Amino acid sequence: MAVEALNALVTARQPAPRPTLVWSGPHVPGLHEREMDRVWEDLFATACESLWISTFKIYNGKALLATLAQRMEAVTDLAVNMVLHVDREPGDDRPAAAIAATFGASFKAKDWPPGARLPRLWHFPRSLELESANRASMHAKVVVADGYRVLVTSANLTDKAGTVNVEAGVVTDDRVLATSILAHFRGLVDHGHLVPLPV
Repeated sequence: MAVEALNALVTARQPAPRPTLVWSGPHVPGLHEREMDRVWEDLFATACESLWISTFKIYNGKALLATLAQRMEAVTDLAVNMVLHVDREPGDDRPAAAIAATFGASFKAKDWPPGARLPRLWHFPRSLELESANRASMHAKVVVADGYRVLVTSANLTDKAGTVNVEAGVVTDDRVLATSILAHFRGLVDHGHLVPLPV
C-alpha cells in the first residue's frame, strides 16, 4: 500500500503530458505538425500489448492496415480491438444481424490484408435500428495504444483523411486519459452498447 501511495505521489508531481497537434492536408509554411497517416503508422507499428481503434468510415483498409496486420503477426500477444460503424442504407429493411454479417464479410474481404489474423471487431447496434429516428452513429475516431498513447482525431481511417483532407487531432502519452477512454469502451461493451461484429 505504501508503494502504491508513493507511486501515485510521484506520478502526480510529474509534469502533465503535452499533446502534439496532428494535421493532414496542405502544409502551412512555418508551422510544424505531425501528419495523420504517420501517426497511425507509428501507433500500429510500435504497439506491444494492446490497441483500441474506433472509426466512422474505413476506405482502402488493406493499405492503411497493412502495418497493423504485420505487427499482429510479429507480436502474437498483441490484443487489437476495432470499433466500426455499420450503416443501414436507405431502403434496406433486412434484419440488423444480416446487415452486420454482410459488413463484417466485406471488411474481411476488402479492407483487411488477406490471411492475416483479424482483430476483435465491434459495432454499435443502434446504428442499425429499423426506424431512422431511433438510429445513432459510432462516430468516435480514437486510437489507444498500450494503455497510455492516445490519438483523438477528426479523421476516419481513409487514405484521403490521412493525407489530403484537412483533418485535425491530438496525440499524447497520457495514461490517465487512456485509462478513461478504455474504461468507456469497456463500459459500452459491458452494457451491450457495443457488440461483436460477425466476420
